[in-house]
Amino acid sequence: ERYSPKESNYIMGLELAFKLEFYRAEYDAAMKIIHRAFEHPQFESAGLISPKWHYFHSCLLFKMGRYKEAYRALDYTTPLLADKFGHNITIRLLEIMILYHLQHLDIMETKILNVRQFIKRTHQGEEIFRPLTLIKILMKWYRHHYKFAETIENSQEELKALEDYHKEFPFDTSDFELIRLEIWLENHLRGLG
Repeated sequence: ERYSPKESNYIMGLELAFKLEFYRAEYDAAMKIIHRAFEHPQFESAGLISPKWHYFHSCLLFKMGRYKEAYRALDYTTPLLADKFGHNITIRLLEIMILYHLQHLDIMETKILNVRQFIKRTHQGEEIFRPLTLIKILMKWYRHHYKFAETIENSQEELKALEDYHKEFPFDTSDFELIRLEIWLENHLRGLG
């Protein structure tokens, strides 16, 4: 350990450790790191650190199949909804995936339509490609009554465009988006979701 557990750099190091365990699907180890972050003396006082860790916690609970808890953890991410770095969309997409698992389809429909309006209203230029493409896929999923096979079949153009986009701009595991919507949809089609 390079930093004292009381320093703010320590909690940044925990983020890297968390992501390593998360992507390795070592969820128990990742949960221990979450709890260490929650206990950090600067957890509540360091701006957006607390809501970011609650997002990480929600993602982890989602991966563990604890959807009700994942949904509740999103309540603590509200400060991130105002940021300008894409956290808003990432949180909204996670919420939609959680709502699907909770079978709150009526709420999910509203959330899908709301995120579409949000992206159209707030994003412009190059930064809009991924969110807009994801919205096109979500709208097809909605129109196909949340059937994965039909959605994937009718979204091949968008999925290929995302694949090509990520060849030019590789997906960065240090990015905030821990659970990618298109991967989640494809995993569900293969029975892995």
